[in-house]
Amino acid sequence: MSSFHFDQLGRHIIEALQVNGRASWRSIADVLGQPERTVARYGTELLDNGTVRVVGLHAQQMHTIVEISTVPGASNIAVEALARRTDTSFSYNVTGRSDCVAELLQSPERLGDILALELPAISGVTTIEAYPVLNYFRTTASWRAGLLSDAQVAELSSDFNEVTSYPPADIELSTRDSHVLDVLARDGRASYESISRRAGISESTARRRTERLIQDNVLQIRAVVEPVLLGYAVQAFLWIRAKPSHVDDIGSQLAQHQCVRYVAAIGGRYQLLADVVFQTLAELYTFTVQAPWSHQTESIDTSLTVGARKRGGRIKDATYPINRL
Repeated sequence: MSSFHFDQLGRHIIEALQVNGRASWRSIADVLGQPERTVARYGTELLDNGTVRVVGLHAQQMHTIVEISTVPGASNIAVEALARRTDTSFSYNVTGRSDCVAELLQSPERLGDILALELPAISGVTTIEAYPVLNYFRTTASWRAGLLSDAQVAELSSDFNEVTSYPPADIELSTRDSHVLDVLARDGRASYESISRRAGISESTARRRTERLIQDNVLQIRAVVEPVLLGYAVQAFLWIRAKPSHVDDIGSQLAQHQCVRYVAAIGGRYQLLADVVFQTLAELYTFTVQAPWSHQTESIDTSLTVGARKRGGRIKDATYPINRL
């Protein structure tokens, strides 16, 4: 089976992992009405060849979108440098007035040095704009491919797999918590036995700490997959200006659309940022000019994602596909 060409069952398995990245193969097989052996074999291959990756992302008290412009020919250098940082969740090449966009997950205390000293030191960078995330209406952790029924999604869903608050609970992390986070950052599907062994704690403690970290939104389990593999050839950012009184309404409306992977209220020259995916540019056009929510905006700037070097906190392999129009 090729990494980049798979049938409907493969897509259903991927969406099941999007719903609950830690669901057992047996649970997924029951929901899909398929033999467990078939689902386990297919799902393991999808994970092993990197088509889908389940990762644990350590949320921070402050998330910041950074938009960077570079001198001609240097955009890939900036995207690579941002991807190599341990505190970024994504790093994309984009069209428009800037060249790349990334999300920083850092404490407010560190942000000043990052913006004033570290990012300007990247070769070729000319301008940097930072937009602190004020509120999430949807994160990529809760985006679905749209293939499973509501009943199937409900059956797979867990009390511990939805982002319920931002920022995450301000709790003091123990050494045990840090070990659990490290293990799940590498493999979001690591068994409690594996977490126990690698973190040096009992299996019951591993289970309890993992569930607590997810419940407090300190740990987000995400299934990372290229949208193009699910039929979405076009990915774009919508930078939205709106009156303060309209922000919540627009954000809530956007979060209801299956094409919206991510939408957040941000501080700065824009009030909202949405990450959207479509099969065609015509669908993107229709969405931005005809959807009811668009009539409440003051303006919408659109930038296409033309390359994704990092998603879900994971740098992509060189052979992994990028979005192509």
